[in-house]
Amino acid sequence: MKVYEAAIQVLSEESRPLSPKEVYDGIMSRNLFEFTAKDPVAVVSKALRSRALSNTKNASNSLFGKTDNGLYILIRQEIPRLSRETPKG
Repeated sequence: MKVYEAAIQVLSEESRPLSPKEVYDGIMSRNLFEFTAKDPVAVVSKALRSRALSNTKNASNSLFGKTDNGLYILIRQEIPRLSRETPKG
């Protein structure tokens, strides 16, 4: 499991927007990911930020939304996959 996948699980189980620290706490309490970084909250923050609606080049690839007060919400539960098939037609 990747950090952003763990964040999806935590945010899908919560009923409110969460800060990166709260997402990290949720990941740890559920034993979803083992961090080796010195600042794991920064790792979570980067994973959320890089897949947030305002930072993705394609809105359909966004997984998270960010509130005005810096909290994150889940806007998509499924993880976008790149198709390896060639288009037919």
